Amino acid sequence: MSECTLKWGNIAVRRLASYNFNNDSITVSSLFKEAPQQVLDLLMYHEMLHKDLQFNCKNGRMRTHTPEFKRRENLYSNKAAVEKEIEGMIRKRRKNGKNDLINKGTSGSKRQVPMLKKIQDFFR
Repeated sequence: MSECTLKWGNIAVRRLASYNFNNDSITVSSLFKEAPQQVLDLLMYHEMLHKDLQFNCKNGRMRTHTPEFKRRENLYSNKAAVEKEIEGMIRKRRKNGKNDLINKGTSGSKRQVPMLKKIQDFFR
C-alpha cells in the first residue's frame, strides 16, 4: 500500500482522524499532537484500514465501518487499552475547556507522524 499524506487538523473531540479518499490524506485532530505513540499508532491503523478497504454503498448509503472493517480493526493488539487512553484524553479536553490548547497550533500543517509499528507491513 502506498503512503499517504499526513497532516494535523483542528482540535476536535468528535472526529479524531479521517482519511480523505479524494486526495489520499489522513488528517489527525490537533488534540493528539502531544499524544503517546500508541495513540497515534491506533489512529493511523484505523485510517489506513479505511484506505485499504475503501467503502461500499448499500441502499444509497456509504458504509465504511463494515463487519470486515471491524474484524480487522479488532486484530490490533492492545486496542481496548489504547481506546481507553483516547477516551481519557477526550474527557480531559472537555473538562479543561476549549482555551487550554488553542495556542498549541491548530493549523493544518503537514508533519510526518513517526510510527513504532510498521503499519504498512500489516497490509501486505
